[in-house]
Amino acid sequence: MSEKKYGYREAAQSDFEFMYRVMVTVRSPHRTYNEQEERAKFAKNFKLEGLHVIEHGRQDVGRLRFLLNDEHLYLGGIQILPAFQRKGIGSAILFDLIRDAANLGVDVTLEVHTSNTDAQRLYRKLGFVEVGQDPHCSAAIKMCYFTKR
Repeated sequence: MSEKKYGYREAAQSDFEFMYRVMVTVRSPHRTYNEQEERAKFAKNFKLEGLHVIEHGRQDVGRLRFLLNDEHLYLGGIQILPAFQRKGIGSAILFDLIRDAANLGVDVTLEVHTSNTDAQRLYRKLGFVEVGQDPHCSAAIKMCYFTKR
């Protein structure tokens, strides 16, 4: 049996700096921003509910947010530092979340930015389908993996 590609742990307030670094590093490298304003905005919106630190070996490599209720498992974000991307970590996490949701009899839902074609391609490859536009962001689409077919 092969070694699991990842682990994750619940995030704590002490993970703020790491989570901020992941967000800044993973988003578009050509985007310009005001560091002070961006940090203040991130701090204002930093919530621990459903937030996890992705680990690979003994190293923190990304962030994962998911929330589970009686109707669905909502994937609120997965970002992995560039040095650890394309190593199967994100796919392994998604496979496990889909399996867990199916075992619980709930669907998996998420939103993805329209410009993030790599993520959309991965989600479609895994069986997610587009179900509409995100009502809170005109630049994002809603996708769902239906486990209750």
